[in-house]
Amino acid sequence: MNFPAQPQADGYVTEIPYVAAYQRALNPSLQAMALNMRGVGAWQRGTPMTYMELGCGFGLSTLVHAATNPQATFIGVDVLPEHVATARALAQAAGLSNVTFIEGSFASLAGMDLPPCDFIAMHGVWSWISAENRAHILQCVDARLKPGGVLYVSYNALPGSAAAIPMRQLMMAGFTRAQGSIPQRIGTAIAMTDELKSVGGGFFADNPLAAHRFDELKTRPPNYLAHEYFNADWQAFYHKDLVASVKGLGLEFISQADPFMSIDEFHFKPAARAQINAAADPVISETLRDYLADREFRADLFVRRSDANQRVGDTRFFAAMRAEHVDLIKVRTTLGDVSPPRAPALAILTALQERPLTIDELAQHPACSGISKKSMNVLAFGLAAFAAIEPVMPATGEAERTESTRRFNRALWEKNHAALWTETNASPVTGGSIEVSREDQMYFLARAENVDPVGFTAKALGAPETEIRTRYRAFQSERLAAYQRLGIG
Repeated sequence: MNFPAQPQADGYVTEIPYVAAYQRALNPSLQAMALNMRGVGAWQRGTPMTYMELGCGFGLSTLVHAATNPQATFIGVDVLPEHVATARALAQAAGLSNVTFIEGSFASLAGMDLPPCDFIAMHGVWSWISAENRAHILQCVDARLKPGGVLYVSYNALPGSAAAIPMRQLMMAGFTRAQGSIPQRIGTAIAMTDELKSVGGGFFADNPLAAHRFDELKTRPPNYLAHEYFNADWQAFYHKDLVASVKGLGLEFISQADPFMSIDEFHFKPAARAQINAAADPVISETLRDYLADREFRADLFVRRSDANQRVGDTRFFAAMRAEHVDLIKVRTTLGDVSPPRAPALAILTALQERPLTIDELAQHPACSGISKKSMNVLAFGLAAFAAIEPVMPATGEAERTESTRRFNRALWEKNHAALWTETNASPVTGGSIEVSREDQMYFLARAENVDPVGFTAKALGAPETEIRTRYRAFQSERLAAYQRLGIG
């Protein structure tokens, strides 16, 4: 690939353009891999299934996965008319007939004619709604999740979020008494909290983590703060709380959605791992992990167990970076920077430079001689946890998937023409989101419309043609081939 290897915002080093962590976690292909690493299968990539996202917002992740899985059915549910209208318009523009967006509250789910689901997902929603709405969601999950189905729940977690609770209460005090629009009231609340913090001493002096978190959040835009901190309902949970909430539905916790978070060797010293392993109860084991890592956010995968649960079949993997960048593979954890073993990582990346391969094919590749199939299984999933390689979609259905994704990305390029709306595009190779800058999207749109990319992009961005011409040459030489390998453009 031709992207320079750079660390992502969440610590990974990869040549696949940065993908927001939540979009990666919502990808059913990645969820299947995380379960596969725990010996549990839920869905064979490329086969039919039904995926429902509750609280889908503008529907971007739902649309991405619908475009990259035309053989599957997707449902997005959101209470805000603007969100649903935008999502429906994009689906129509992209010609996606396998996705439906429903405008409705969680209370209305019980009266909806919804199909049985293989996946039900909600990102952050659990922490931002009332206990009554959480009960409505559980009723929906109980009624609609199939045996063997997967529930994805992400939420503000304890103990890591403990310092945020009193800080939020302080901000809410300022917000409640403020006047004006919601952004103005948020600004007043932030200013009041900042002024109190500047006095020194007290809560912020005794809780430096809260002070650091406040300094970070006050730089965020009001729309982010509105849903993250200024909801009427906001709550953090211990992992055991989630387990207790879904236990009566026959759901069992299997793994965190981010595979990297489930590999203890990357996060904890031997003495800590010994304590974790000594815990007889898996809920206690997860609780110990959360305390040792001081986790403030979790994304958990639960499975409704049945005799139908099978291990996912062979997975093909795609190199997310060039083999010569193997020494850059690292993620910062509580142990500092951790990396995979260099020699086998180099061998696997070398083999994958040619084309995506299964674990069996990797074990037989000349570059990987000396690595047993058993070791290859562990190493490949380990490298995937580092995001150095990615599971990819099967060859079956590739033509239909590529065409569906092409139409969807074209709709996004056109929406971004007037102004930036999103830097997300979809990859038919990974089955998930890929970041593409607005400028690069304009180059692709110009190429699709068979017009001069330089003049077209310069006009869209309001930039001088001489400057865009230089940048377009860099696009052609540094990024275009990598995009094309990902099926974009």
